[in-house]
Amino acid sequence: MKNLKFIVLLLAVITMYSCNNVPKETIIEVDDAGENGGRLLLDILETSIELERDKEGIAKVNLDMIDEPCLALVHIGSVVKYIYIEPGDYVKVKIGEKREFSYDGDQSAVNAFLLERVPMGINSEDYDGSIADFKKAFDKAIEGYSELIASKPELKDAASVLIQNRIYTIWRVAIIKYTERNDHLSKEELAFILQFLQTQNATAFNCRNSIDAIDRGIKLLGLHGFNKSSRDIQWDEGTESKLNWLDNNITDTDIKQHFTHSMMMQYLTYNGVDKGKDFYKYYRETVTKKAFLDEFNTKFDELNKIQKGRVCPDFKYIDVNGEQRSFEEFKGKYIYIDLWATWCGKCVAQFPYLKELKEKYKNNNIAFVGLNNDRTHAIMINYMKENNMHGEQWYLGQNTEFYDFFNIVGQPRFILLDREGKIYDSYMPRADQMDQITSYFDQLEGI
Repeated sequence: MKNLKFIVLLLAVITMYSCNNVPKETIIEVDDAGENGGRLLLDILETSIELERDKEGIAKVNLDMIDEPCLALVHIGSVVKYIYIEPGDYVKVKIGEKREFSYDGDQSAVNAFLLERVPMGINSEDYDGSIADFKKAFDKAIEGYSELIASKPELKDAASVLIQNRIYTIWRVAIIKYTERNDHLSKEELAFILQFLQTQNATAFNCRNSIDAIDRGIKLLGLHGFNKSSRDIQWDEGTESKLNWLDNNITDTDIKQHFTHSMMMQYLTYNGVDKGKDFYKYYRETVTKKAFLDEFNTKFDELNKIQKGRVCPDFKYIDVNGEQRSFEEFKGKYIYIDLWATWCGKCVAQFPYLKELKEKYKNNNIAFVGLNNDRTHAIMINYMKENNMHGEQWYLGQNTEFYDFFNIVGQPRFILLDREGKIYDSYMPRADQMDQITSYFDQLEGI
């Protein structure tokens, strides 16, 4: 009997010990109390998560990927705020009707501090001196922030992550401001940026700003040597230059894989699957991380539907007279499609070049069609009247099927259909790239 009691007691102790040592879940709960609507996103480590609200406006996510303290970003519309979180925390975020943030639960004191505006600590004159003076100003700014953190006992456990994040936050702004004053950087300046990049490793990704900071450094060094602005550097030459630089200068495999993945996802998004075949081959030879490969392959498969030769769905549009229109009526002609809106300055800037192209190819076998996606049909019509616009301008509106099909992530966007109405090129050069676009048109068969 005594042995039985001992066994029961021992089992109870083991059970208590086991329960107390079960890893706690790491959870962020977001309460959209202000009923703001719009997409709710969480960026953490190398992952972006879309949060779904329940009927009460609350979204909850279990972050099982967290194994050490880190910073996340919550996005609601254009508003972005930090969250500090440690493994096993339950962090509560409340968003008011004016998109003001407040925190409860674990780490509420740290997250309340992150809402405070702390000056960057680098003055405008610090960008005008030598690189040595700039480095001193940079170090002084970090020292000042570190002293601020040290003066607040409630931030003690989070200090290292907060300071690391501050370094990246200042770097990503300051290094651009410092370097943009010169077309060409000195050897000392290049060495300073290179030293920063070569000290990075996987722990950098505990801070979301690190990705932007490192990316800007790679762009500065990867594109160094081009005798033109970054806007005039074509996708292929810019991507090749940055990948070569990364390959030759960064040894940390986490950094290299991350930015190879980042660059190629961006290239794929803005160029599709028909271009960049050598880049995609390099990507598959370089990147081994399963999460990256899965994301890349999913996107690649998704964009296969708009590669050359695919059928373009028979979407319907409304012209200036309120008549329903379709690309079917231009069967036998190439169709150069221009996606635009009145609020899009870069779109409007294309109009003079489009006018020139239309005049140049008015006797050729090609039609020019503008697709407007303003909020209402009336906005498009009024703009056309005020600006004396003519030609085929059709109202697309908020046709999500068109956006989803063509992977529209920004505008202006130009698309070319062939004479059978099939996709010829889903990622055409812009109208203002006049030499490139006319060379392209002139090589089209039967134009």
